[in-house]
Amino acid sequence: MNAFPESDAMLATAQVRERCGKVSTMCLWRWQRDERVQFPPPDATINGRNYWRLSTIRAWQDRMTARAPTKIPAPAATRAPEPQAA
Repeated sequence: MNAFPESDAMLATAQVRERCGKVSTMCLWRWQRDERVQFPPPDATINGRNYWRLSTIRAWQDRMTARAPTKIPAPAATRAPEPQAA
């Protein structure tokens, strides 16, 4: 039996990268430094390896989802309409 509840499971960097859309390690590093993204710092660093609690990543994903626009505007037309057949 696991000593931690599922929400407190520790995720290694590779697991976090996969959960965040298969991003690179460099992307996580940049997100941590970008105030617009506000990606959380690791909850633990053990032997130079970073670990996040699952609950920390879920909370960040919930914040990002909540602030995302509910409706994405349609792109503007970039070419002229095709002529109608007579």
